[in-house]
Amino acid sequence: MSALATAVNEEQKLFLDELEHLRRALPRRAAEHPLVKAMERGEATEDQVKVQCIQQYFHTVGFVNGLTRLASHCDVAEIRREIAEGVYEEETGKLSGTAPHLELYFRYAQSWGFAPEQLRDGVYMIPETMALINWYMYAADHLSPLEGIAVFNVGAEGVNVTFPEFSGLSRKICDALLNHYGKTPEDVIFWDMHDRADQEHSGTGVSILARYADTEEKRERVRTAVRMTTDAWWHFVSGPLNWTTADCHAGNSSVFY
Repeated sequence: MSALATAVNEEQKLFLDELEHLRRALPRRAAEHPLVKAMERGEATEDQVKVQCIQQYFHTVGFVNGLTRLASHCDVAEIRREIAEGVYEEETGKLSGTAPHLELYFRYAQSWGFAPEQLRDGVYMIPETMALINWYMYAADHLSPLEGIAVFNVGAEGVNVTFPEFSGLSRKICDALLNHYGKTPEDVIFWDMHDRADQEHSGTGVSILARYADTEEKRERVRTAVRMTTDAWWHFVSGPLNWTTADCHAGNSSVFY
C-alpha cells in the first residue's frame, strides 16, 4: 500500500503519534507472548509449533476474506483503494514480489508435512482462533471502514511491525524457525514476507486513521478496536499452549470458513 500523501494538522498529528505509541505499548503485544519467547529459545515443543502452523491456515484465509468484505462496503474511494491494494497483495503477492499469501503459507505448512488438501478438508479451528476470525468477520460486516482499518491494518498487521527497540511477531517466528526448528529460508518466506510487507501496511492504516478519525468519538472507537484486536491476537497465539495437533484434527472447520 502506498501511504496517503497528505498533510496533517496538529490534531491529526497528535492522534497519529498516539496510535504509534499504542502499537508499541499495548500490554498484550503478541510478539512478547510466552510461546513466542519459548520458540526464540528453541523450547517450544514441535507439537506446539505444528498447532500454530495449522491454525495459521485459518488466519490466512480469514484475514483476506474479511479484508475483501470490508472493501465491499467502504464508501470513501481513497480508503477503498488502500484496502483493495491489501486484497491484491494477499491474493497475488505482486506488490511484495513474492506469491499469493496462501501459496506461501502452504509452502511453510508442507515443511511440517501438512498438504494443502489436508488443511482445506480436515483440520479443526480451536476456540482461540475462532474468536479472532469471528472478530474479523464482525468487524468487516458491522463496523465502519475506519474501525475496520483499526482492526485489520493497525491491530492485526501491527503485530508484525518491527520497531528499533524490538522485532515484530513474524520476524521473531521466522528467526526461531530458522535457528531452532530446522527450516530453510524457502520454508519461511511466508513469515519473512509478512515481516517486510506489514511495516508499510500498518503504517498506512495509521495514516488513514489519523486523517479520517476527525472527532473524539471516532478516535475512541478506533482505540478500542485496536485494543480488542491485539487482545484477540494474544489469545490466538496462546492456542498452541492449550491444544494439541490431535485436537486440530477433531473435525473439519474449513467447511464453515
